[in-house]
Amino acid sequence: GLQGDLTTNPGRSGVMLESYREVTRGPDALLLRGQRLNDGIAILHSRSSGHMTPHAQEMSTHATSKGSWQGIIEDLGLQYDYLTSAYIERGDLRKGGVRLLILPYAQALSDREAAEIRTFAEAGGCVLADLRAATFTTSGQPLAQGALDTLFGIARRQERALPVAGPLKIEGLTPEPFTLNGFRADASITAGTARAFGELAGAPALLVNTTGKGQAMLLNLAPMAYDFLLGRNELGEGRTAFRALLAKAGVQARFAARSPDGREIPGVEFAVFRRGKADYLTVEKRSFAYERYPLPAEITLDAPYWVSDVRTGRSLGR
Repeated sequence: GLQGDLTTNPGRSGVMLESYREVTRGPDALLLRGQRLNDGIAILHSRSSGHMTPHAQEMSTHATSKGSWQGIIEDLGLQYDYLTSAYIERGDLRKGGVRLLILPYAQALSDREAAEIRTFAEAGGCVLADLRAATFTTSGQPLAQGALDTLFGIARRQERALPVAGPLKIEGLTPEPFTLNGFRADASITAGTARAFGELAGAPALLVNTTGKGQAMLLNLAPMAYDFLLGRNELGEGRTAFRALLAKAGVQARFAARSPDGREIPGVEFAVFRRGKADYLTVEKRSFAYERYPLPAEITLDAPYWVSDVRTGRSLGR
Protein backbone atom coordinates (compact mmCIF):
# COMPACT_ATOMS: atom_id res chain seq x y z
CA GLY A 1 0.00 0.00 0.00
CA LEU A 2 3.05 2.33 -0.11
CA GLN A 3 4.29 4.28 -3.11
CA GLY A 4 7.91 4.41 -4.29
CA ASP A 5 8.72 7.34 -2.01
CA LEU A 6 7.20 5.43 0.93
CA THR A 7 4.20 7.73 1.16
CA THR A 8 0.73 6.22 1.54
CA ASN A 9 -1.08 5.37 -1.66
CA PRO A 10 -4.43 7.16 -1.16
CA GLY A 11 -6.18 4.75 -3.51
CA ARG A 12 -5.16 1.73 -1.45
CA SER A 13 -3.78 2.01 2.07
CA GLY A 14 -5.05 5.57 2.32
CA VAL A 15 -8.65 4.38 2.08
CA MET A 16 -8.06 1.64 4.62
CA LEU A 17 -6.26 3.96 7.04
CA GLU A 18 -9.07 6.50 6.89
CA SER A 19 -11.59 3.76 7.62
CA TYR A 20 -9.41 2.56 10.49
CA ARG A 21 -9.19 6.06 11.94
CA GLU A 22 -12.96 6.47 11.76
CA VAL A 23 -13.64 3.13 13.43
CA THR A 24 -11.16 3.74 16.25
CA ARG A 25 -12.82 7.03 17.14
CA GLY A 26 -15.58 5.13 18.93
CA PRO A 27 -17.46 2.46 16.95
CA ASP A 28 -14.73 -0.11 17.65
CA ALA A 29 -15.44 -0.08 21.39
CA LEU A 30 -19.16 -0.52 20.82
CA LEU A 31 -18.61 -3.58 18.61
CA LEU A 32 -15.73 -5.21 20.47
CA ARG A 33 -17.64 -5.10 23.76
CA GLY A 34 -20.83 -6.38 22.17
CA GLN A 35 -22.01 -9.89 21.43
CA ARG A 36 -22.03 -10.81 17.75
CA LEU A 37 -25.38 -12.44 16.99
CA ASN A 38 -26.10 -15.25 14.55
CA ASP A 39 -29.32 -16.51 12.99
CA GLY A 40 -29.34 -19.97 14.55
CA ILE A 41 -27.04 -21.35 11.83
CA ALA A 42 -23.99 -23.48 12.60
CA ILE A 43 -21.38 -24.79 10.15
CA LEU A 44 -19.50 -27.95 11.11
CA HIS A 45 -15.71 -27.79 11.15
CA SER A 46 -14.71 -31.45 10.77
CA ARG A 47 -11.00 -32.11 11.03
CA SER A 48 -11.43 -35.74 9.95
CA SER A 49 -13.26 -34.59 6.80
CA GLY A 50 -10.43 -32.17 6.10
CA HIS A 51 -7.94 -35.04 6.39
CA MET A 52 -9.88 -36.89 3.67
CA THR A 53 -9.09 -34.19 1.09
CA PRO A 54 -6.03 -35.91 -0.47
CA HIS A 55 -7.95 -39.19 -0.77
CA ALA A 56 -11.50 -38.28 -1.81
CA GLN A 57 -12.09 -34.92 -3.47
CA GLU A 58 -14.01 -35.94 -6.57
CA MET A 59 -16.46 -33.07 -6.18
CA SER A 60 -15.11 -30.64 -3.57
CA THR A 61 -13.08 -30.36 -0.37
CA HIS A 62 -14.15 -29.62 3.17
CA ALA A 63 -12.36 -26.26 3.16
CA THR A 64 -13.79 -25.18 -0.21
CA SER A 65 -17.29 -26.14 0.81
CA LYS A 66 -17.03 -24.26 4.12
CA GLY A 67 -16.00 -21.12 2.28
CA SER A 68 -18.85 -21.53 -0.20
CA TRP A 69 -21.45 -21.85 2.57
CA GLN A 70 -20.06 -18.76 4.32
CA GLY A 71 -20.55 -16.80 1.12
CA ILE A 72 -24.06 -18.14 0.52
CA ILE A 73 -25.24 -17.41 4.06
CA GLU A 74 -23.77 -13.91 4.04
CA ASP A 75 -25.21 -13.14 0.60
CA LEU A 76 -28.66 -14.09 1.89
CA GLY A 77 -28.34 -11.59 4.75
CA LEU A 78 -27.72 -14.16 7.48
CA GLN A 79 -24.97 -14.96 10.02
CA TYR A 80 -23.57 -18.19 11.44
CA ASP A 81 -21.16 -19.76 13.94
CA TYR A 82 -18.75 -22.66 13.56
CA LEU A 83 -19.04 -25.85 15.61
CA THR A 84 -16.38 -28.54 15.98
CA SER A 85 -16.82 -32.28 15.96
CA ALA A 86 -15.96 -32.34 19.68
CA TYR A 87 -18.83 -29.92 20.39
CA ILE A 88 -21.30 -32.23 18.66
CA GLU A 89 -19.90 -35.40 20.23
CA ARG A 90 -20.37 -33.86 23.70
CA GLY A 91 -24.08 -33.51 22.96
CA ASP A 92 -23.98 -29.70 23.01
CA LEU A 93 -26.44 -29.47 20.09
CA ARG A 94 -29.07 -30.47 22.65
CA LYS A 95 -28.52 -27.22 24.57
CA GLY A 96 -30.42 -25.25 21.95
CA GLY A 97 -29.50 -22.13 20.02
CA VAL A 98 -28.97 -23.94 16.71
CA ARG A 99 -31.83 -24.32 14.26
CA LEU A 100 -29.82 -25.24 11.17
CA LEU A 101 -26.66 -27.37 11.13
CA ILE A 102 -24.70 -27.33 7.86
CA LEU A 103 -22.38 -30.21 6.96
CA PRO A 104 -19.95 -28.89 4.30
CA TYR A 105 -18.51 -31.85 2.36
CA ALA A 106 -18.37 -33.60 5.72
CA GLN A 107 -17.36 -37.02 4.42
CA ALA A 108 -15.88 -38.44 7.61
CA LEU A 109 -17.94 -38.35 10.80
CA SER A 110 -17.63 -40.45 13.93
CA ASP A 111 -20.42 -42.77 15.04
CA ARG A 112 -21.04 -40.43 17.97
CA GLU A 113 -21.30 -37.39 15.70
CA ALA A 114 -23.76 -39.15 13.41
CA ALA A 115 -25.90 -40.25 16.36
CA GLU A 116 -26.01 -36.74 17.85
CA ILE A 117 -26.88 -35.23 14.46
CA ARG A 118 -29.78 -37.67 14.07
CA THR A 119 -30.98 -36.82 17.58
CA PHE A 120 -30.78 -33.11 16.80
CA ALA A 121 -32.96 -33.49 13.70
CA GLU A 122 -35.49 -35.77 15.34
CA ALA A 123 -35.89 -33.25 18.18
CA GLY A 124 -36.87 -30.50 15.73
CA GLY A 125 -33.60 -29.23 14.26
CA CYS A 126 -32.68 -29.07 10.60
CA VAL A 127 -29.58 -30.64 9.04
CA LEU A 128 -28.34 -29.48 5.63
CA ALA A 129 -25.52 -31.22 3.76
CA ASP A 130 -24.17 -30.61 0.28
CA LEU A 131 -22.36 -33.76 -0.91
CA ARG A 132 -21.04 -37.09 0.36
CA ALA A 133 -22.10 -36.61 3.98
CA ALA A 134 -20.81 -39.28 6.40
CA THR A 135 -19.63 -41.66 3.65
CA PHE A 136 -16.34 -42.54 5.40
CA THR A 137 -15.29 -43.49 8.90
CA THR A 138 -12.95 -41.10 10.71
CA SER A 139 -10.09 -43.48 9.83
CA GLY A 140 -10.88 -43.14 6.12
CA GLN A 141 -12.70 -46.41 5.48
CA PRO A 142 -15.51 -46.08 2.90
CA LEU A 143 -19.04 -47.02 3.92
CA ALA A 144 -21.34 -48.93 1.57
CA GLN A 145 -24.19 -46.72 2.78
CA GLY A 146 -23.56 -43.38 4.45
CA ALA A 147 -24.11 -43.12 8.18
CA LEU A 148 -26.73 -40.40 7.58
CA ASP A 149 -28.36 -41.79 4.41
CA THR A 150 -31.50 -42.85 6.28
CA LEU A 151 -31.70 -39.39 7.86
CA PHE A 152 -31.57 -37.75 4.43
CA GLY A 153 -33.99 -40.29 2.94
CA ILE A 154 -31.62 -41.46 0.21
CA ALA A 155 -29.75 -44.53 -1.06
CA ARG A 156 -26.50 -44.88 -3.00
CA ARG A 157 -25.80 -46.96 -6.10
CA GLN A 158 -22.06 -47.18 -5.33
CA GLU A 159 -19.53 -46.22 -2.66
CA ARG A 160 -17.71 -43.53 -4.63
CA ALA A 161 -19.18 -40.35 -6.07
CA LEU A 162 -20.43 -40.31 -9.66
CA PRO A 163 -20.04 -36.65 -10.74
CA VAL A 164 -22.35 -35.38 -13.49
CA ALA A 165 -22.79 -31.91 -14.97
CA GLY A 166 -25.65 -30.26 -16.82
CA PRO A 167 -28.54 -27.85 -16.36
CA LEU A 168 -30.09 -27.84 -12.87
CA LYS A 169 -33.86 -27.82 -13.09
CA ILE A 170 -35.62 -26.53 -9.97
CA GLU A 171 -39.35 -26.82 -9.36
CA GLY A 172 -41.44 -26.30 -6.23
CA LEU A 173 -39.16 -23.94 -4.29
CA THR A 174 -40.02 -20.81 -6.25
CA PRO A 175 -43.28 -19.55 -7.77
CA GLU A 176 -42.13 -20.70 -11.23
CA PRO A 177 -39.77 -23.50 -12.32
CA PHE A 178 -36.38 -22.40 -13.62
CA THR A 179 -33.04 -23.75 -14.81
CA LEU A 180 -29.47 -22.92 -13.79
CA ASN A 181 -26.19 -23.89 -15.42
CA GLY A 182 -22.82 -24.36 -13.76
CA PHE A 183 -23.64 -26.94 -11.06
CA ARG A 184 -22.49 -30.54 -10.64
CA ALA A 185 -24.31 -33.35 -8.83
CA ASP A 186 -23.58 -36.85 -7.55
CA ALA A 187 -25.47 -39.36 -9.72
CA SER A 188 -24.81 -42.21 -7.27
CA ILE A 189 -27.68 -40.79 -5.17
CA THR A 190 -31.26 -41.99 -5.46
CA ALA A 191 -34.22 -40.53 -3.57
CA GLY A 192 -36.01 -42.75 -1.08
CA THR A 193 -38.34 -41.05 1.39
CA ALA A 194 -36.91 -37.62 0.51
CA ARG A 195 -38.64 -35.24 -1.88
CA ALA A 196 -36.43 -33.79 -4.61
CA PHE A 197 -37.02 -30.17 -5.65
CA GLY A 198 -34.33 -30.32 -8.31
CA GLU A 199 -32.84 -32.59 -10.96
CA LEU A 200 -29.51 -32.52 -12.79
CA ALA A 201 -28.62 -35.03 -15.52
CA GLY A 202 -30.97 -37.56 -13.92
CA ALA A 203 -29.58 -37.06 -10.41
CA PRO A 204 -31.96 -35.76 -7.70
CA ALA A 205 -31.04 -32.44 -6.09
CA LEU A 206 -32.33 -30.21 -3.28
CA LEU A 207 -33.77 -33.17 -1.38
CA VAL A 208 -35.86 -32.63 1.76
CA ASN A 209 -36.76 -35.42 4.19
CA THR A 210 -38.91 -35.20 7.33
CA THR A 211 -37.58 -37.00 10.39
CA GLY A 212 -39.25 -36.86 13.80
CA LYS A 213 -40.00 -33.21 14.56
CA GLY A 214 -37.30 -31.91 12.21
CA GLN A 215 -35.93 -32.10 8.70
CA ALA A 216 -32.84 -33.20 6.83
CA MET A 217 -31.92 -31.59 3.51
CA LEU A 218 -29.33 -32.82 1.01
CA LEU A 219 -28.28 -30.34 -1.63
CA ASN A 220 -26.46 -33.02 -3.70
CA LEU A 221 -24.73 -30.17 -5.48
CA ALA A 222 -21.29 -28.57 -5.34
CA PRO A 223 -22.12 -25.22 -3.64
CA MET A 224 -19.13 -23.29 -5.05
CA ALA A 225 -21.14 -22.72 -8.27
CA TYR A 226 -23.38 -20.29 -6.33
CA ASP A 227 -20.56 -17.77 -5.90
CA PHE A 228 -19.35 -18.23 -9.48
CA LEU A 229 -22.80 -17.51 -10.91
CA LEU A 230 -23.39 -14.63 -8.47
CA GLY A 231 -20.17 -12.96 -9.59
CA ARG A 232 -21.26 -13.21 -13.24
CA ASN A 233 -24.80 -11.96 -12.56
CA GLU A 234 -26.14 -15.31 -13.75
CA LEU A 235 -27.59 -16.73 -10.52
CA GLY A 236 -31.09 -15.43 -11.27
CA GLU A 237 -33.75 -17.18 -9.23
CA GLY A 238 -31.05 -19.30 -7.59
CA ARG A 239 -30.89 -16.86 -4.66
CA THR A 240 -34.66 -17.22 -4.23
CA ALA A 241 -34.40 -21.02 -4.27
CA PHE A 242 -31.61 -21.13 -1.67
CA ARG A 243 -33.49 -18.62 0.49
CA ALA A 244 -36.61 -20.80 0.28
CA LEU A 245 -34.58 -23.86 1.24
CA LEU A 246 -33.22 -22.14 4.36
CA ALA A 247 -36.71 -20.84 5.18
CA LYS A 248 -37.83 -24.47 5.45
CA ALA A 249 -35.46 -24.65 8.42
CA GLY A 250 -37.09 -21.59 9.96
CA VAL A 251 -34.15 -19.35 9.08
CA GLN A 252 -34.99 -15.98 7.52
CA ALA A 253 -33.06 -12.73 7.19
CA ARG A 254 -34.02 -9.77 9.37
CA PHE A 255 -32.68 -7.17 6.97
CA ALA A 256 -32.40 -6.53 3.24
CA ALA A 257 -30.78 -3.95 0.99
CA ARG A 258 -32.94 -2.83 -1.93
CA SER A 259 -32.49 -0.52 -4.90
CA PRO A 260 -34.95 2.35 -5.46
CA ASP A 261 -37.07 0.12 -7.72
CA GLY A 262 -37.44 -2.47 -4.93
CA ARG A 263 -35.02 -5.10 -6.24
CA GLU A 264 -32.86 -6.81 -3.63
CA ILE A 265 -29.17 -5.97 -3.98
CA PRO A 266 -26.85 -9.02 -3.91
CA GLY A 267 -23.58 -9.26 -2.02
CA VAL A 268 -24.63 -7.32 1.08
CA GLU A 269 -23.51 -8.78 4.42
CA PHE A 270 -25.30 -7.79 7.63
CA ALA A 271 -23.91 -8.44 11.09
CA VAL A 272 -25.52 -7.45 14.39
CA PHE A 273 -23.66 -6.77 17.64
CA ARG A 274 -25.68 -6.53 20.86
CA ARG A 275 -24.56 -4.50 23.83
CA GLY A 276 -27.06 -4.06 26.62
CA LYS A 277 -30.41 -3.06 25.14
CA ALA A 278 -28.90 -1.74 21.90
CA ASP A 279 -28.28 -3.64 18.67
CA TYR A 280 -25.60 -2.34 16.28
CA LEU A 281 -26.15 -3.26 12.65
CA THR A 282 -23.07 -3.32 10.42
CA VAL A 283 -23.33 -3.47 6.64
CA GLU A 284 -20.65 -4.48 4.13
CA LYS A 285 -21.12 -4.52 0.36
CA ARG A 286 -19.20 -6.89 -1.88
CA SER A 287 -18.35 -5.32 -5.24
CA PHE A 288 -19.20 -6.91 -8.59
CA ALA A 289 -17.85 -5.99 -12.03
CA TYR A 290 -21.36 -5.68 -13.44
CA GLU A 291 -22.45 -3.02 -10.92
CA ARG A 292 -21.96 0.74 -11.21
CA TYR A 293 -21.07 2.80 -8.14
CA PRO A 294 -22.18 4.65 -6.12
CA LEU A 295 -25.12 2.32 -5.71
CA PRO A 296 -28.27 3.89 -4.22
CA ALA A 297 -29.86 1.57 -1.68
CA GLU A 298 -32.35 1.40 1.15
CA ILE A 299 -32.07 -1.00 4.10
CA THR A 300 -35.34 -2.55 5.21
CA LEU A 301 -35.69 -3.77 8.81
CA ASP A 302 -37.77 -6.61 10.20
CA ALA A 303 -39.60 -4.37 12.72
CA PRO A 304 -39.84 -0.71 13.81
CA TYR A 305 -36.76 0.49 15.72
CA TRP A 306 -35.37 3.77 17.02
CA VAL A 307 -32.41 4.21 14.66
CA SER A 308 -29.25 6.30 14.98
CA ASP A 309 -26.26 6.59 12.68
CA VAL A 310 -23.24 5.69 14.82
CA ARG A 311 -20.82 7.19 12.28
CA THR A 312 -22.38 10.66 12.42
CA GLY A 313 -24.22 10.52 15.74
CA ARG A 314 -27.41 11.58 13.99
CA SER A 315 -30.81 10.21 15.07
CA LEU A 316 -32.86 8.86 12.16
CA GLY A 317 -36.07 8.45 14.17
CA ARG A 318 -38.34 5.46 14.34
